[in-house]
Amino acid sequence: MANMQKFSIQECYRKLIGESEKVNWRNFVWNRLTLPEHRFICWLVMKERLNIALRLRRMGIIADPLCRLCGLLDETHIHLFFNCPFSLAMSQSISNWMQFDMFGVSIESSIRKIITSRRSRFQKQVLLAVLGATIYFIWLARNDVWNCKVC
Repeated sequence: MANMQKFSIQECYRKLIGESEKVNWRNFVWNRLTLPEHRFICWLVMKERLNIALRLRRMGIIADPLCRLCGLLDETHIHLFFNCPFSLAMSQSISNWMQFDMFGVSIESSIRKIITSRRSRFQKQVLLAVLGATIYFIWLARNDVWNCKVC
């Protein structure tokens, strides 16, 4: 800070926190059209911090790591949101409704597909909000099934 010619709170703050990592999904998570509860779940998905069955098994909380929606494979972030038959049917239905195939093999590829599409900025924001809502409702459906199996 000694070599600053003019004092600036913004510059001091930047020097204190250091350089932050630029992530390519920030426009997806913090999209102004995405609802706050959807943003939070999407942020957890991007950080791979959702309490999915495989993660809960590693913590010793549950014994069965199978997907709660299909029961076919271990529940991972990729499986739950992109490979599960329930998620595939939901994403196919939404893609048909939106007239744009926005779902890829992972969340990153889906975001890239939307960002690089030849759409207006507003249309991209709408598509990103729809992707976020889809992820949120898949997570909600998974939790509803979880709660029913516990009963």
